[in-house]
This record gives sequence, structure tokens and C-alpha cells, in this order.
Amino acid sequence: MNKANKILLVVLVALLVVFLGNEYLGGPDSRNFKTTLVAVDTATVDKIVLVTKTNGLQPVELLKAAHGWQVSGKGINDRADKSVVKGMLNELASISPDRLLATSAGLWEENEVTDSLATRVKAYAGEELLADFYVGKFNFQAASRKMSTSVRLADDEDVYAVEGFLSSVFNRSLDDLRDKTFIEVGTAHITGINFSYPADSSFTLSKALQGWAIDGQAADSTAVENYLNKLKSSRPRKFADDFTASGQTPTYSLNITLSDGTGVTVAAYQTGEATVLHSSRNAGAWFTDEGLQIYDRLFVPRATFVPDKAGG
Repeated sequence: MNKANKILLVVLVALLVVFLGNEYLGGPDSRNFKTTLVAVDTATVDKIVLVTKTNGLQPVELLKAAHGWQVSGKGINDRADKSVVKGMLNELASISPDRLLATSAGLWEENEVTDSLATRVKAYAGEELLADFYVGKFNFQAASRKMSTSVRLADDEDVYAVEGFLSSVFNRSLDDLRDKTFIEVGTAHITGINFSYPADSSFTLSKALQGWAIDGQAADSTAVENYLNKLKSSRPRKFADDFTASGQTPTYSLNITLSDGTGVTVAAYQTGEATVLHSSRNAGAWFTDEGLQIYDRLFVPRATFVPDKAGG
């Protein structure tokens, strides 16, 4: 073998080594390394199905309707939280891997991408399945301070690391997915509040050019401002699905008047030792007051707003 042939042979062997290394060692330049795991035109998505440990591996569906997204599961059908759905759609638009973690089913459990450990996500446009993948273990690299999540496509054995904490987006309980709209009005638009209480304890706050008044008398402006801030930020987080208002009259209610002529009614029902809250902003939902003391923040006595007697 002459010198030229020897050089050619060495070059061919080197190229073969590079090819085999990329093909079987799973490096970033591997032919098998996917540059994109999920890429969906989110404008076409009209259904998302989630199977999570949080919901006992029972499927929960998010369905796009003419009036907005709905969520159904465990016998519940309700409006979905728009911000939660938006977060999911943003992720579905593009999920790209950082690196390959595993190439066999033997490492699925370690990466928590099995049926029993992962959150399974399916996205549809009509009957067409657009995406189907498992969201698994959360990883944090202290040295680089990078967060990543193990992700596996349903039809693939490979497991990839995807930047970010995808479980916080997709691994949601049924209640997490439901619309918790309660009052959520801009305080600058409130022109009056009627506090309807038992006996003769009702009163009215009204806004005039010179400031707020309580039953026609000047109110403590600082106390009113503090109350309106509490009103704006009040948002229950637990539903009272077993409660029915049929035949019941609320014990307390607020009628909030807005500058555009619309209004919001908030009602409180006493059921034994519990309090159930309802808002006309979210007519189909009933909430408990558990752990938040929303009832105490909203249904305050008249003295709260009287000058020199305001408790804030």
C-alpha cells in the first residue's frame, strides 16, 4: 500500500469514527437528537387533555368553546382559568430540548416519564392529535443555576432535558384549572357600595366630587381606600361544589356600582360554621372562605368608615 492510499485509509477511518460517535453516543450533533419536540400552531388547538398525579391519573379536559375555554373532569364542568390555559398554549407553541438524557425505557422511571409518574399532555385540533408527550422530573443544576424538566414524546423512547419548570404549567389540579374570578374590578371605577346586612345594620358608601360619603356623611378617605384595596385583591382559591343556594337567602351582600352603569353583587351564605361566597362576576362558582378570611375583609361594619373611628 503506497503512502497516498495509507493517508486516504486514515481519513476514511477518522470519518467513520466521527459518524459512529454521533450516531450512537447521543451527542448534540447526533442525527437522532431532535431540535424540536413540540411545535404547535396554538390558534388551531381546541382541546387539551391532561393526565396527572395531582388528579389521581383521571383525565381532565380543557375545551375551547365560543365563549371561552371550559374545563371538565371528576364530574365537574366549569369555566377554565384563562391565564392558565394561555400559559399552556405558550409552551405548546415550541418545546425544544437542551440535551438528551436517556435513549431507552430502562431510564424512564428515573426521569419520571412513565404513565404513573409523569404528567401526560395531549393537544388536539378537532380529531387531529397535534402533540402527545410526558412531562417528568424537575432538575436543578446548582453550578449553572439552570432549571430543566425531563420530557418524552409518547411515541419515542428518548428522554430530553427541556429548559424550565414545565410541571408548574401542566401538572395542575382540577381546581387550579378552574376560573376563580371573584370581584376583580378597578377601584377607580367604583362609584358606590351598598352593604346589605341583617336587621338595621345596612349602609351605603357613595362617591362624590368632594370624596366618599357614608349614608350622606363624609367618610374616612383612608379607611375607604384601604377597604377598596382589600376588595380588589380578594380572590378565593377553594370551591364549595357541594353547596346549593336553592331556597336560601344570603346573610350578607354587597352591591358594587361601577361608573359604566354595571355592577357586581357579592353574597355570603352562612351554613353552620362555614361561610360560602358567591360573585355575580362568576355566577356558576361557589367558594369557601377557608384560610383567607375574605368574609371578614369584605363585610365590615359601618364604623369602619366613620371618621375618627375607622379601624382600617
